[in-house]
Amino acid sequence: MDSNLADLLVKVLKNCEAEGMVRPYIVCAISPNGTVFCSRVLANADTEVLVEHYEPGGFKLPMTVVVLDQENTAAKAIIQPGGAISYH
Repeated sequence: MDSNLADLLVKVLKNCEAEGMVRPYIVCAISPNGTVFCSRVLANADTEVLVEHYEPGGFKLPMTVVVLDQENTAAKAIIQPGGAISYH
């Protein structure tokens, strides 16, 4: 995963934490071209990969990130080309 994209995913997770979501999280990043990465983010910020599938060219933007916390609270973020993030 591109380091810029990893930084954007960290921003999404920090926003979830700021909104009061409780770890561990299940985080799924889905690209329109079929690239998918799903992991568990533990309380100490360690990650455990659950599923990953990469199409040629990797992630394409815009992409969707869905985060589910241990209390079944869900957040959805869209990462746009250029790095803008919108939350839904």
